[in-house]
This record gives sequence, structure tokens and C-alpha cells, in this order.
Amino acid sequence: MKSYKEIKEEELKRTSGYSYEQLEKYLNFNIKALKAMSFFLRIGVLWTISIVTFFVIPGIFTWLGFCDYDINLVLFITISHFLFWILKGKKDALQLIDDTLPELNLTVKVLEDIKEEKNG
Repeated sequence: MKSYKEIKEEELKRTSGYSYEQLEKYLNFNIKALKAMSFFLRIGVLWTISIVTFFVIPGIFTWLGFCDYDINLVLFITISHFLFWILKGKKDALQLIDDTLPELNLTVKVLEDIKEEKNG
């Protein structure tokens, strides 16, 4: 994981040639985008994304005419997702969150600090 100083140096280098307006747009957009990304890095959101995927793929096969949605398929998908989540998905999701979220939050802090420095 990068340190506060490393992230700040990268951002200052990246934005060194920006005008005041360009810098404001860059900072505002990236702060909002990173906050949105941190929202999606929650266990409930990742679980929802994974279960939707489990229902979309058979939906495509149904749409193409290979199978029909019925109670057996829905039960199979639900049980398969439950087993996937218990055996692999939750561990992978928690690993992704632990690896990504601290640096993401630190980057937001750096961008907010740069914004304060430039405005103040």
C-alpha cells in the first residue's frame, strides 16, 4: 500500500500543469468517483452483484431458448450461490476490501487536502 506522501506526490505531479478550473474539475470528479467506489466495496454490495450474476447467466440461456426458468432452476441457482459465497466468494470479497479500501480512502484524503491547499 502506498503512503500518504507517495500518493500526494503522484497527484501533485499529475496535476502540475492544470489550470485552476481544470484542477477543481479533476479534484471534484475524482473525490466523488472514489467515494462512489468505496460505497461499492462493501460486503453487501459485492454479495448483491454476485447473486445478480448467478441469475443473469441462466437468464441469458433462457432468453436464447436453451432452458426455461422454473422453481428447480431458481433453487439450483440459490443453493449454488450460497455454496459459492460460503466457500469462496466471501473470503475473496473481504480480501478485495482489505487490499483496496484503505488506499482508496487515503487517496480521497489526499485529494481533499490538495483541494484545501489550493483553495486556502
